[in-house]
Amino acid sequence: MKRFFVFSGLVELLLLCFLLMSPSGVLAQAKRGGATFVGVDACKECHEDRFKAYAASVHGKKVVPDNPANREGCESCHGPGSLHVDQGGGKGVGGMITFNKKENSDMRSAVCLNCHENSTQLALWDSGVHKKKDVSCSDCHSIHSGPKTATGYGTGMAPMGYLPGPEYVTCGKCHLDIKAAINRRSHHPIVEGRITCSNCHQPHGSMGPAQIKADSVNQLCYKCHADKRGPYMNEHPPVGENCAYCHLAHGGVHTALLTEKVPNLCQGCHDATRHPGTRYGADTMFTGGLIGGSPSNKAFGRSCLNCHSNIHGSNAIGSPGGDFFIR
Repeated sequence: MKRFFVFSGLVELLLLCFLLMSPSGVLAQAKRGGATFVGVDACKECHEDRFKAYAASVHGKKVVPDNPANREGCESCHGPGSLHVDQGGGKGVGGMITFNKKENSDMRSAVCLNCHENSTQLALWDSGVHKKKDVSCSDCHSIHSGPKTATGYGTGMAPMGYLPGPEYVTCGKCHLDIKAAINRRSHHPIVEGRITCSNCHQPHGSMGPAQIKADSVNQLCYKCHADKRGPYMNEHPPVGENCAYCHLAHGGVHTALLTEKVPNLCQGCHDATRHPGTRYGADTMFTGGLIGGSPSNKAFGRSCLNCHSNIHGSNAIGSPGGDFFIR
């Protein structure tokens, strides 16, 4: 019987935690202590700059009496502010939710999910890597931001919602390696604004690897590079397996986002059959060990793609030809 009461108490505790972390439970928690709503005019007296930005945003424009989710204005997200006002204000005073990183990430996200939990964009949020790493909505989205027309941000509305700047800037705050890659000489046109991170990735959760919007890397690449899809009569084996075997997704220092320059890339697999049977190393190119002491010219203007131009696949008939991906 004692075990039953202990188990029952544990269940009640877990249920209480779930209710407090649910969207409605977060605001209910803020009401503890008898706090009541004071209205947006009270908020405006101290936070006028924030209020003006909020009023110009989508959130501010949706403050209407018939919408119970946000009819309280600022307090719809931050909680009732009477105790906050009575105690003279200040961060966290009066039980207000301030959305700073000291607060629990699940609690901050739960406030947003109070309205957005049914969004198709968030269907896989709970299983996504960002939630598992304690990233909250407010870590990426600028809730008070109004439309931006300067500095090349367009309207300020990225596909994922209000962000403090271009998507790649927001993502680059955590993904520093990707930030460096997209600024290299050969890169996808992300910085130029022709594509965004969310064109390929679903930051709110995805069934694909690295939260991509496809079941595999190849299926994602084919959405833009349909000419590489095939099917071909003669297919280059690594092409059908994974584009990333030869290409870097974000950017690199070699042409066409290759992981290594040609012929070094090709010789990673073709190292001892047909030509070239010998790797172009220092002993064959610079010391002339195989050609009587004279330096070799094989490093100059040399590229497998000069002849094997249909490197992804070929429909040519005959040999040599299609099976060697010759143009």
